[in-house]
Amino acid sequence: MSESNASSDKLKPLLNQLNQEAKQEDELSDSSKSFLSKITDQDKFRNREREYTDLPKHWVRRYVWLAVAKQIAKETQAEYQRGIRYLTLPSKGRLDVSLFLRENLLEMRSVENASQSVVGVAAFEAEPTKFGLLTSQSPRFELLGLCSIEDALVNPKNEYYDQLRNLFPFDIVNLDLTSSLTPQHEGPYSKTMQAIEEVLSRQASHRTPWALFLTFRNVLDDWEEEALKQFLRNLEENLSNSPRAKEAFYNRYNVVGVDSLQRTQPLICISQAVAKWLVDRAHSHALQMQSIACYQYERISTGLSAYQICKHVIVFSRGQISPIQVPTKGFPRQSWMEDNWVTCIDKHRPIDVQSKLEGLKISSEQKYQALEMEIAELLKLVSPGDVEGLVE
Repeated sequence: MSESNASSDKLKPLLNQLNQEAKQEDELSDSSKSFLSKITDQDKFRNREREYTDLPKHWVRRYVWLAVAKQIAKETQAEYQRGIRYLTLPSKGRLDVSLFLRENLLEMRSVENASQSVVGVAAFEAEPTKFGLLTSQSPRFELLGLCSIEDALVNPKNEYYDQLRNLFPFDIVNLDLTSSLTPQHEGPYSKTMQAIEEVLSRQASHRTPWALFLTFRNVLDDWEEEALKQFLRNLEENLSNSPRAKEAFYNRYNVVGVDSLQRTQPLICISQAVAKWLVDRAHSHALQMQSIACYQYERISTGLSAYQICKHVIVFSRGQISPIQVPTKGFPRQSWMEDNWVTCIDKHRPIDVQSKLEGLKISSEQKYQALEMEIAELLKLVSPGDVEGLVE
């Protein structure tokens, strides 16, 4: 073999390696193979990323959730001499947690052999990148799980199942969902509904009032057909069995039955049926509703159809069960249960958050701008290194 051929053979591996490196650089510069390019609806992905900084969403945090949290904090401080223990879906900005921390509402405790205190929060995030951001923020949560909260609540094989179960009861449970309660592919009794049932069961032993914040996407076409029929049937049966509830329904909606309301105001009817279902399920665990408030707003996103967001805020407490009745298949019907049905209908008057914001802007431009600025300020309360990735 000639000397030139030998040298050529020795150079081939090096040239091949250089060619591979050049190919990799070309691929990196070509976004068509990136993770984002594989998302068929990129507008939906981008808008979901921004949802946690929506101004209507923050109005509810600031003017509704915070007010309830302050009242719950008084109860927990008086009974347990501690701050609130909180279960939530915080997203990467954890604005709700920062808001409660700023007001000194959450339980803080030291941990042996730990350099910093932990906050009494259990949180779940299913998206790995957001989970990674949350792990680096401080103060750290008592429990942070990389999975859906539904799976952690109802799947005994889930790695967080036992740990979460041992942390119950909480003072506030915030199920801030971005989906329907009954996705069509899951059948009538969805995992989300099972998770809500599990929460009510585990909260039944709580000695003081506690709050449930439930957010869901209220889109008629999203609902599993049989599940929706059962929700509406349940509401109709309650009206038939309670003259007081039936009267409250007529006074509230000026229609005689559920079918009439469904035809004229389908989304209001669904929201009412959900509220009524929550109260019924609470009763099955001897939980009495203390108060209920409902909020809604239309989420308008670039490239997507507008859809309604519903937010129910309910405070429960342990209900008194009469000692003269023997429980059979469940807790005997108590007088306060019918009171709850009537209140659940009478107080189901969803407040339009967008109108509240527009009114605030007209009445006080300064307060409106302060609400906008507060989002950025709360984002800065997390670890300094995370701010760049959170503030847009």
